[in-house]
Amino acid sequence: MRRERGLTLLELIVLIVLAAIVAGLAAPKLLEERRVRKAIHDVQVIAGACREFKRKFGRFPKSLEELVETKRSEEWGIPFLKEIPRNPWGGRYVLDLRRLKVGIPEDDERVPPKYRLGGIAEISEVIEEGASLW
Repeated sequence: MRRERGLTLLELIVLIVLAAIVAGLAAPKLLEERRVRKAIHDVQVIAGACREFKRKFGRFPKSLEELVETKRSEEWGIPFLKEIPRNPWGGRYVLDLRRLKVGIPEDDERVPPKYRLGGIAEISEVIEEGASLW
């Protein structure tokens, strides 16, 4: 008698269940990494706009809103930022002029504490090394 090689329905179901378990365990980690990469990109873009603002006006913006409201060039009417992005957890970014950093505020409850300004893995970008506010 000849036996056919292949998967039985039960074996196929077991494989699908195992694949679903592995995917379920990996998904939160991948989502978190994606959020962190997006936040890092956002703060780099915002910090770059702050540096560009300082080159043009000789001072840093007083707020992130000033980057959206102020035109880079009156001729073209282009602002330093089109809009202030929301962080990937749904919160906001802040410009901390005391530390000359752009980052996630310390009081944003939606963001894990380690990623906020002052956290062990804070997501921030220094606007200018060794510069004073004035």
